[in-house]
Amino acid sequence: LDRTLRLLAAALGSHREDIFRRLVQASGSVADPAMGRFCHRVVDVLLAPDVSAEKILAEDLEATRAMAQADRGLGPILAATRALDRACLAVIDTGADAPPREDASHALALLGEQRLTRLLRIQEDDFARRLTDAQDSGARAAEQARELRRANEALKRSESRSQHRADQIALLSSAIHRLA
Repeated sequence: LDRTLRLLAAALGSHREDIFRRLVQASGSVADPAMGRFCHRVVDVLLAPDVSAEKILAEDLEATRAMAQADRGLGPILAATRALDRACLAVIDTGADAPPREDASHALALLGEQRLTRLLRIQEDDFARRLTDAQDSGARAAEQARELRRANEALKRSESRSQHRADQIALLSSAIHRLA
């Protein structure tokens, strides 16, 4: 895979701007500066002379973390990933001096599978973290509700005792007025 990616990078390096333009247009990142930067970095990593699947996956991981911190989800990254494959294949189809389309397509498919697997794992971890946070928040809210219920019951008991004392005082007051 890495050997084919290096051949692809060597052949498509001179088409960097064309691939970037196609990627940005296809992924809809024109209006999103963060996605534009991601597209630029991923094209640079893919077309670097020392490209490797691991370097591309590391770039995806960094971008995914940034998107998670911005609470934006993985949709844009997945869309850009698919668009990158299509952009590279479209340039190969224009007659670029590149590995055979079949080899390039196979390499991009393998890379895409690895990327998707890793991105889904990251998303699963993020969902698990969010679920745990929500459960913890729910448990805290339930505990707070129990404490408020206990406090409310104590206030009701105190009010009941106060009312009972007030009734007794009123009764004594009434008896004293009759005797006087």
